[in-house]
Amino acid sequence: MRFKTFLLALALALTASSAVSQARGKFSEIYHEEPKYIKRSSDAWRDGGRIIGEIKNTPDTLFTISIKQTADGKTLYTYKHPARLLVYQTQKIPPGTYNLTVESEGFLPYTIRNVKVFARSDCLLNLNFGTRVYDNR
Repeated sequence: MRFKTFLLALALALTASSAVSQARGKFSEIYHEEPKYIKRSSDAWRDGGRIIGEIKNTPDTLFTISIKQTADGKTLYTYKHPARLLVYQTQKIPPGTYNLTVESEGFLPYTIRNVKVFARSDCLLNLNFGTRVYDNR
């Protein structure tokens, strides 16, 4: 009976080990600086603002920025940016509070919560694609 229990435990451990090995790989992290706001005087911006920023250590692959409303989690926009981009900007966004998720191959998905967008202003939100590589074992 103990031998059967041992075999069952071994089979379960091997199955779990296989699932973990599929999640292994190398990855880096993404960081952001504290947002800053720049006022816009043009009447064209009276009903919205935008999010802009500099990108440091830009990845060699395409990356996306998804903007979701915090109230209902609905994705408002998804922007796909080419590799080696140094700055990014969104189109005009209605005033409100949003969550931004940044994703790129080789990086952990990164969510910036409660980013505020005001009418007649740009939210300057710089991104830094980390250079430290982690091995997920």
